[in-house]
Amino acid sequence: MGLARIVRDLMRDRHLRKRFNENPNEIMGEYGVSDADRAVLLTMDNNQIAAKMPTHMQVEVQKFKIPDDEFRAVSEDFFVEDGGADPQYPSPAPGVFRFRPQTRSAVVLNAKPVGQRVFELVVFGQSLLDVDLNLVRADGAVCSRSNYSVFGTFRCSVLRAVFGPPGADVAWKGGDQYAVTILNNNTPPPWTVKPGFVMGT
Repeated sequence: MGLARIVRDLMRDRHLRKRFNENPNEIMGEYGVSDADRAVLLTMDNNQIAAKMPTHMQVEVQKFKIPDDEFRAVSEDFFVEDGGADPQYPSPAPGVFRFRPQTRSAVVLNAKPVGQRVFELVVFGQSLLDVDLNLVRADGAVCSRSNYSVFGTFRCSVLRAVFGPPGADVAWKGGDQYAVTILNNNTPPPWTVKPGFVMGT
C-alpha cells in the first residue's frame, strides 16, 4: 500500500522528509500514492492519516511530530500576521499566514486602460500543493484571474495571481469587500482568509 509505505518512511527518514518538502509530487509518484490517498496525506492531519494506516501503525502516526529543527520558516511572511505561536509547529497542517496587498485604490486601478486594471495578490502559507486561489466579492462575483502560480516549498508555500474586476465589470468600485478564498486538495468548503480584502477609494 503506497500510503502506508510513504508515511512509514517519512516518519523514519529525515532525508526523505527534506525531499518531500522540496518536491511532494515527485515523492508521491515514486511511492505510487493514489489520488484518494494523496488527498489524505496532504491534509497533514495525524488523525486522518492514521485512520488509513494498518492497525499496528496507527498509534505511532497519531503521536508523530516533525522535529522542531526541521523546515523552519524562511521569512517573517511565514508567520501569522498578528503574531502568536509559530504556526508550523507542532503540526504542518495546511494553513494561510498572510496576504499582500491588503487593499488597493479603485481610483488608481481605474486610471489604467480597460483590460489593464489588474493587481498582483500574493498569499503565504504552509503545506499547500493542490490548491486554488480566488478573489470573490461579497455578492459572490469572482474576479478575473491570470498568471496563477504556486511555488516555494511544501512547508513554505507561496500563491501568486493577477486579478482584474469581478464578473462582467470593467472597473473596480471603492468600498467593495472581497474574500481571499483558497480551495485546498480540491476539498470543499473553501477557506476564506480573514479579514478579507477591502477595495479602497
